[in-house]
Amino acid sequence: MRSSSGYTPASLSPRWPSTATSPLAGQVLSDAGLADHGIVVLGITRADGAYVAAPRPDTVLRPSDVLTVYGRDRDVRTLVAAAATGATLPPG
Repeated sequence: MRSSSGYTPASLSPRWPSTATSPLAGQVLSDAGLADHGIVVLGITRADGAYVAAPRPDTVLRPSDVLTVYGRDRDVRTLVAAAATGATLPPG
């Protein structure tokens, strides 16, 4: 899926948030700050293979979750770069 207006989907690798020290592990989705960066979480794949489609804002992010997200190309690139390095997101 890709639109002509510069939006793209991405699946964040299990590396982030994959550990208890991840900046997102244990947070509820609404507090994770992804929306502040123009990122919409389309779904979450849990460690046991369960898929949470259109997760609610009160969904708790687990250390081994893999997030499927959608947003502007530049915002997704920023998020993926932070995920690759284990960094926190800059302020939105």
